[in-house]
Amino acid sequence: MRKVIFRILYLPQLLLLVMLIFMHYIPTVSPAEYQLMGVLGLLTPVVAVLNIAFLFFWLIARKYLMVGIALLGLFISWNVISVGFGFGCLKTNDAEVAKDFSIMSYNVRLLDLYDWTGDKNNRIKLLDFISSKSPDILCLQEFYTKDGTGLDNIKAIKEKCGYPYVETCALKRHANRLWGSVIFSKFPIVKNTNVMINEDDKNLLQEAIIDIGKDRLRVYNIHLHSNKLSPQDMTIQNDSSMLQTAKSALKSSRSVFTKLLKAYKQRGVEADLSGFVIDESNEYPTIVCGDLNDLPSSYSYFNVKGQLEDAFLERGCGVGSTYRGKISFLRIDYMFFSNRLRIKYFDRFLVPYSDHLPLMGSFDL
Repeated sequence: MRKVIFRILYLPQLLLLVMLIFMHYIPTVSPAEYQLMGVLGLLTPVVAVLNIAFLFFWLIARKYLMVGIALLGLFISWNVISVGFGFGCLKTNDAEVAKDFSIMSYNVRLLDLYDWTGDKNNRIKLLDFISSKSPDILCLQEFYTKDGTGLDNIKAIKEKCGYPYVETCALKRHANRLWGSVIFSKFPIVKNTNVMINEDDKNLLQEAIIDIGKDRLRVYNIHLHSNKLSPQDMTIQNDSSMLQTAKSALKSSRSVFTKLLKAYKQRGVEADLSGFVIDESNEYPTIVCGDLNDLPSSYSYFNVKGQLEDAFLERGCGVGSTYRGKISFLRIDYMFFSNRLRIKYFDRFLVPYSDHLPLMGSFDL
């Protein structure tokens, strides 16, 4: 009986090996062409955990050939798996250390425009939080402002947080309202350029050159295409009939899968163009901030990051989740920096003002 069980388990172990081999190629195969590679990136953490579980099982069972197969899978896919977990907290990480500048990245979810949190004071609390941290440069995604009203968020942040310089990246304008991304700075913004990275979705990459004093700094503010999953997609109707519940689950899974494939295709295009623009811009030290809507085990991560360093891997610890939605262990917000900068401090703050967590880093030129 024991031999039969082992033989049955050989098949899933070999299947895991095949999946891990394919995962090795995630950084180089664009989901714009092969959308399933994007989905495979989403499954990478699960596959890695299952493979490690099998590894310990084979060790206990003294099946050393299967131990070798499990280790081989981890070795082949290590280029993708290794970026999912940080050990940087073992290094010195002091917020009060002397630095040339600090920068914060935050997806603010329209500053709770539609009262998602149920807290009428949430917008004020969010502004108070930013003011308390007082980053020299502030990059916001999913930003909203309405000029000349109580929701003039540009004016509110400039006055409350002391930012004399601001540049916007409008994805949508209507009368005196703006939706998109924005960069606030205590240093002069010499130039701001908004680069089209998706003609279909009309998505833009914001690029700002900021005069720090010692040198100029190039900052990118990025927000890649969302999966656009609705609450209905994530909910299974619990009917009294088991058959109806199963049909509801099947319908939801089909909707989710279709939306994921479309989103991965869009992000593949955006990651290609963003990566090209960022790689070509090597005149000044560079920082990339934003929401990639993708895990570290994704084409988007590797192509936007390019040759840059990941601030979380340098100073963070654990999984480093940044999303506060139903699947709350996802790291989809990032801060990348060029090796011409020296990181002094990095943190993510566990605050409830958005469905994302803010990131903040301090650097020397």
